[in-house]
Amino acid sequence: MLNWFATRARGRRPLLFACVLLVVLVWPMARSTGDVPIPPELAPHEWAMESIRAIQQGERIYRAVHGYYDRLECVIQDSCATINPYPPTYLDARLAWATRFGYRFRFHDGAHAARGRDERVSPTGMTHYAMTAVPIRPDVGRPAFCGDDTGVLYRHDGGRLPVVEAGHCVPSGATLVGN
Repeated sequence: MLNWFATRARGRRPLLFACVLLVVLVWPMARSTGDVPIPPELAPHEWAMESIRAIQQGERIYRAVHGYYDRLECVIQDSCATINPYPPTYLDARLAWATRFGYRFRFHDGAHAARGRDERVSPTGMTHYAMTAVPIRPDVGRPAFCGDDTGVLYRHDGGRLPVVEAGHCVPSGATLVGN
């Protein structure tokens, strides 16, 4: 059909043909941006909580595939356990940034994993982990957070440094954030 249009337009109005062809090819790919809802702006401490929750979700998926947890760089590219030219991505790479939203994030390793689903284990594979987010400036009154492989998230008011032991958040003096 395009060939028929091309032969008809060759002698007449090639510019018109090019415009019609462009509209026909581009129109299905065009998308209205007005229908996408814009989320309300979150406070920095809410962004920190959402970052830890996203990391917990990515680690859960990684563990379901491999049988253990791993460092963030391995979860982002799935590059530590298997050799795959097109590794899946379980996390957004921005979640590995050490500082964001006025918080300093730190990943805490747990015990080394002895085996995985396919009996091969990444050298950085572990059975437990924790992630902390502490305000860079504790004098601004923001809370600190700690989340681990159990899926819980703790809030430490006043920016107090969360305590982590063997890849688990220690809940003393912390408030459990609803999950």
